[in-house]
Amino acid sequence: MAARDEEGQALTAEREELAATREAAAQAVGAPALVARYERIRTGRSTERPAAAELRGSVCGSCGTTLSPTDAATFRAANPDEVLTCPECGVILVRG
Repeated sequence: MAARDEEGQALTAEREELAATREAAAQAVGAPALVARYERIRTGRSTERPAAAELRGSVCGSCGTTLSPTDAATFRAANPDEVLTCPECGVILVRG
């Protein structure tokens, strides 16, 4: 039981450390609306998919869907500051 309790305490400490690191990273983004949007997506998901993924060419890094030619053209023409989401799975797409 002592080993189990120690492991539980270690996991609790790690969770708290990760939460603090995550909070600092969210504040460093400096875009509260974007962070709030990310949180809505992240907490509203019932699957293991992330809330944000890389856009690899015209393929969503989360669900693997290839954008339609129309969506790909729209994404290419989008302002660099515009937040894009996958039309299939809804994650925020990060352009490289």
